[in-house]
Amino acid sequence: MIKSRILNGLENQIGVNWAYISFSLIAAVFLRALIFGEQYATPLEVFIWYPVLVVTGFLLVKMFAKRFFSNSVGFEFRVLPITAILAISLGFVLSLLPFWGRVTAGMPLSLSQLATYVLTLGIYPFQFGPDGFLRGIAWVMAIVPAIFLYKESKDLFKSIFLGVLSWAAMTFVFLMPSLILIITMLFNSLPFTSTGAVMVGEFTRLNLFSYWGDGQLLRWFTGFGGQATNALLLYTASWIFMLGSIVWSISNFDLIKQALNGFKVSWIFSAICIVLFGFLAGSSHQGWIGLDAAAWGVFVLVLLFSWLYVRVNTLTPVQTDESMLVFWLLGLMLLGWPVFLGGVLLAITVYCKDQIKSLNLMTSWEWVADALVPIVMVLLFALFMRRGAVLEPVAIQIVLMFGLFAFLAGFVGYAKKVKLTKIWLSAGWVVIAGLLWIVAGVFSPVAIMMLAGVFVWMFWQKILEYSWEPDVLVWGVALLVLLVVIWLPRVAHPELIPR
Repeated sequence: MIKSRILNGLENQIGVNWAYISFSLIAAVFLRALIFGEQYATPLEVFIWYPVLVVTGFLLVKMFAKRFFSNSVGFEFRVLPITAILAISLGFVLSLLPFWGRVTAGMPLSLSQLATYVLTLGIYPFQFGPDGFLRGIAWVMAIVPAIFLYKESKDLFKSIFLGVLSWAAMTFVFLMPSLILIITMLFNSLPFTSTGAVMVGEFTRLNLFSYWGDGQLLRWFTGFGGQATNALLLYTASWIFMLGSIVWSISNFDLIKQALNGFKVSWIFSAICIVLFGFLAGSSHQGWIGLDAAAWGVFVLVLLFSWLYVRVNTLTPVQTDESMLVFWLLGLMLLGWPVFLGGVLLAITVYCKDQIKSLNLMTSWEWVADALVPIVMVLLFALFMRRGAVLEPVAIQIVLMFGLFAFLAGFVGYAKKVKLTKIWLSAGWVVIAGLLWIVAGVFSPVAIMMLAGVFVWMFWQKILEYSWEPDVLVWGVALLVLLVVIWLPRVAHPELIPR
């Protein structure tokens, strides 16, 4: 009982404030660039590369600390953020020493150099692998928690074990860029035992026309020069982001289960519609290559984090780790500013819904805010697949068509909730059908809508009596319209697909 109170007090007083960690990291990277005499620290380094690596490493250490040292009073809550911020600060000081490389991520390590790095505890090789800043963070994260635990428990073996575990976790994350490059060489039937310079050269060839190379200057503001290096950083950071997402999901599995409470079958149908409408809205003749699997992996996780972000904000009380928001934002930035802008639009939508709910303003129209969420997700699909290019009119048309079905699904769900009469339901149905005619430019979706509307009219009273969700029918109609109006014409006339 006493221990529980102490832990709760520490959690409330200290918490795991990932915002402070992120700001400290950004400030350290930017200040280091000024001290080294660089003209500026690129946004890629400041806001994406270092945050992805360091936050993922901290999450891994936190997960192990929770797993093996949860009995130590207060340790789990003190290891972050105090130790994390201290690690960033001392890592920054150690990075100023002239021993280790100063280039972001340095030159990737070969297989033999990886073994040397681990055996020398990150001291050697000097000018290859993680830079001094990352090495310093790993050392501090090994030493400081071990000292803290020893003062608390007086258990030398346990403290040494924590230090080794923390260093190994952080080092594994910081060595992942080299490991990822080696695995990429292996999957492309290339010599994975080559030196780092040779592997970077091969990656430059593989990277041609990849998601990380096309439109890089526009989507990440990287500037001219160093496009190959920037692509390598984005590519490796994407895999590290996926690792961090898995670690976060394991650590916050209870939150995910809580978000799944109240599961509805209609969620599956709406998710299918989001994927199909979004895929067709963003599809073009521009191809995808093997390296783009990393981009798709990040995008899928961004969609899942977006859904979780929406669900968590509907739970009362909201109990979540700030790292969820940090990771969601990092995933959005990894995919470029157009996708990040779509994520900001989603956050604004959720905020507006929260205001409507908390202030009791226009609560009867809360379903409109709910309908905007899947629309933004379809827009995220289109922005991601178009790789920052201007959306074609046909893409906007598909997004608008989906939006009409999303509003209709929300309205039908609201109509059942408040038990609206057939007249009001039919009026809303007819209005959406008319707007669909205007947006699509053809009458066929209206005909499909009218047939479904007759069914709803005939069985509305039965629908009100049973637990069946009527928006399932709306999403079914949406899929049929998608097949008839969008997909089949493209199969018959591939020239309709944007370039």
